[in-house]
Amino acid sequence: MTRKLVGFSTILLGIWAAICLPAIMLAGAAGVKASAAAAAICGVPALATLALQPARRTPQGRALVLVAGMLVRMGISLGAGLTVYYNMDERTLDHFLVWLVFFYFVSLFTEVGFVVHSLGRDPSNNGGGARPV
Repeated sequence: MTRKLVGFSTILLGIWAAICLPAIMLAGAAGVKASAAAAAICGVPALATLALQPARRTPQGRALVLVAGMLVRMGISLGAGLTVYYNMDERTLDHFLVWLVFFYFVSLFTEVGFVVHSLGRDPSNNGGGARPV
């Protein structure tokens, strides 16, 4: 489990570090702050979902946690995003919304990748992984 959490955090921080230069070019230091806030807003719920994933032993239970995690991520991202949206100055607002959408999808796809990978390796999956032809 900790490998997934560390791997997810590393990927998210790596992508954030890679987009710092475009963020600086778009909005200066405020762009970096906006992208960091967006990464945190979208990354924390995904980490929570990944941490809860092993609690369910069956593939159906893990899929349920994945769907519930997506709904929780959407709710937290929307709520925290709106809070930041209403408390941010005008010139960085558009950039924040772009980074929020970007990191929402990055965290979603990364988390789904980790979950699908773990389902394919799970011995209780009853052959649910890819089968050779």
